[in-house]
Amino acid sequence: MKYFSLISTFFILFVITSCSDKTIYTGKIINKDIDLSEINNKKMLISVLGEPSYIDPIEKKYFYFSEKKIYKNQYSNNLVNPDFNSF
Repeated sequence: MKYFSLISTFFILFVITSCSDKTIYTGKIINKDIDLSEINNKKMLISVLGEPSYIDPIEKKYFYFSEKKIYKNQYSNNLVNPDFNSF
């Protein structure tokens, strides 16, 4: 009986932790309150947003990448908010 209660406790804990959501943020999360119309040059852009995720070597454009993933379990992965901004 002792082993049954121990196994059932582990099973219940496994089920509860499997049902919880895990949210993972990747990249630069840009606040929508920032007024990007006041930015005049790239030095000012770096001071406001920070270093870019990628710099295009040909056109010298700055790219900022961010995404939000929600994992419910091993089989259910949702990409909620992919965003790729270039300046």
